[in-house]
Amino acid sequence: MRNALIFNIPNWDPTNSTLIPSDSLQSWAIDHATGALTFNQNAPAGGSYPRQFSVNRDGSLAAVGLQYSASVAIIQRNVTDGTFGDFIAEIGIHGQITSVIFDD
Repeated sequence: MRNALIFNIPNWDPTNSTLIPSDSLQSWAIDHATGALTFNQNAPAGGSYPRQFSVNRDGSLAAVGLQYSASVAIIQRNVTDGTFGDFIAEIGIHGQITSVIFDD
């Protein structure tokens, strides 16, 4: 969810104890017989205003473009149920991010 800073996550800089406000990412399950959606998870996106995310080829990682944070967060992803796990990395990017793409 964009522009709803409902999480506070540890700072990417381990020497800085200031928490980072974070919007959320949601994961849903789809019933393949009926098309019905079931809510699975509300997870931190890694910063402010997640504009878009992409999943790597094997589905184990998600790269999240954070427009207002001007960064990209890499998050573990469960390939079975689509839920998000631990943060793997973050990189600051000059300007506002509008999309991210895995090229693997």
